[in-house]
Amino acid sequence: LIESYLDRDSIIFRPNNLEELKTQVARFTSCKYPEHFFAKEVEVGLSEFNVPKNVVFVDTPGLNDPVEYRVNISRRYINSASVVLLCISADKAAIEATELEQTASIFHVLKWATDRIYVFGTKIDFHSNYMDYWEKHTKPVFAKEFSSKFLFGSEQNASKHIFPVTAWYYNLIQRAK
Repeated sequence: LIESYLDRDSIIFRPNNLEELKTQVARFTSCKYPEHFFAKEVEVGLSEFNVPKNVVFVDTPGLNDPVEYRVNISRRYINSASVVLLCISADKAAIEATELEQTASIFHVLKWATDRIYVFGTKIDFHSNYMDYWEKHTKPVFAKEFSSKFLFGSEQNASKHIFPVTAWYYNLIQRAK
């Protein structure tokens, strides 16, 4: 099995629909599939994604990936990125210790360039009045957790780099259009 994945040429896949795209991306990015351990890079081009030219989004494997080669790729991307977006689940007013540890390693890579790092609190729409919950509960916890001198340096600075995001809100806007 291993031999069938080593020294392969690039695989180009053109899905017919979103579900096929999700399945193929999962094959090479999820630890549920053996292909994941042999993928050097997964590039997805979307023809209907409205962003300015020369803007490239790169979703790196993370610095805790079990494959060292991919960790090194992540470090290179982080070092050369104009902006680093960290997505952390914000469905509760707490940050898991493992998430903080992984995040701290990204701050360590960028050392004194923390102005390039932004934290996106995801899944905020798990609560009925999610913006109220975010402002009163989650954001203060995130600001406090990210305020250490090894991260943003202060709660005030951390607050400037922390934002809530929700796919649900985006989907409502798309339906309204």
